[in-house]
Formats: sequence, C-alpha cells, structure tokens
Amino acid sequence: MIAKISNITSISVESLTTFFYGLFLILIGLFYPVISLIFFAGFLILLDIITGVWASKKRGEEFDSKKLSRSLSKAIMYPFAIILAHLCERFLTEIPFVKGVTFLLIVVEGKSLDENMKDILGFSFFKYIKAFLIDGKKGLFKEMDKKKHK
Repeated sequence: MIAKISNITSISVESLTTFFYGLFLILIGLFYPVISLIFFAGFLILLDIITGVWASKKRGEEFDSKKLSRSLSKAIMYPFAIILAHLCERFLTEIPFVKGVTFLLIVVEGKSLDENMKDILGFSFFKYIKAFLIDGKKGLFKEMDKKKHK
C-alpha cells in the first residue's frame, strides 16, 4: 500500500522538466508581443548604467552600490510594468496601455541618458532635439551657435 502511494505522489525529473518546459512555452506565447519591448527596456537600462558610471567617473565621484541598486530596481520594474500593461491591454482592448507605458519608460530613460551625456560631453541632446522640432534646421543651427558663443 505504501509503495503504491509513493508511486502516485512521486514526481519524476522528466515530468517536472516537461511541465516547466510547457509552462515556459505558454508564457513565451502569452508575452511574445512585448518581448522586444522588454529587451529594448533592458538595452536602455544597460546604456543608462554605462553612461552613469562614465559620468560619475568624469565628475570624480565613486560609483556606489546605491546607484547600482536603482538600476537593478529599474531592471525588475520596467519589464513588470510592460507585462502588466500588456495584460491590461488584453482585457481593455481600446486603451493602448503598452504604448503609453513604453513611451513613459523611453522618456524617463532618455532623460536619464541625456543628463549623463550632459555630464560627459558638456551639452544636452534634448535641447538640440527640442530646437529642431520647434524650428527645424534654423532652430537647430541657432542652438548650435549659442553653444559656440558661450
């Protein structure tokens, strides 16, 4: 009797492997539409880490674990936010949650990258982009002339 119960409750390694492989495939299928956005967010976070370290070295600061832990929390929260937005969008199809969340993440990371590049190179890319969007080439050249005359 005990042998029969242990045979019923015992789970083989093969069946566990098959179960987790199937679960993995289901999750990949469910989140396939946003995988590229998750990788893009990871790429932006990696760029932010690299430019952040570079900017802190340029300022003469030490790069400590507190700053790195913020990047780690971003690496966890950004994909979670994209996945949550994707799930919301599956149920509320008229509202583009994924596009909104991705836009916000790109703006936040873009601003962070711009601040780091300002410390590294001495000028802000956003200022030039804004001048170009408002006034075209004329505004861009005007902004570049301001930089030359400083």
